[in-house]
Amino acid sequence: MDNKKLLTIGSAYALVVLIWSTTPLTIKWSGQGVNFLFGVTARMTIGTLLAALLTIWQYGALSYDKKALQVYLSVGLAIFFSESVIISSHCAIHPAMRGMANITGNMSVGMLNA
Repeated sequence: MDNKKLLTIGSAYALVVLIWSTTPLTIKWSGQGVNFLFGVTARMTIGTLLAALLTIWQYGALSYDKKALQVYLSVGLAIFFSESVIISSHCAIHPAMRGMANITGNMSVGMLNA
């Protein structure tokens, strides 16, 4: 496979950083009186546009065959539903409890690795 067809590590990393940078924005949108689904949908739209632009830039076009569309749909729904649960729980849980969950999770990982 030639180098033009390979997705470079740097461009994939840049895409992940760009999408992850929308997390605080999603949480802020979800907590400002609108439904949490607005923030999730906006983040998914931003991520989809960025991924499509990167794919077009790297490969020249998106694949629209039946198998590719099934993959797009299944992955998109899985991400949407899991992100909906995470963002809705973030809006419902008190900030102190979120901090305790983070600390407990980090301590558990540290103890398992020791």
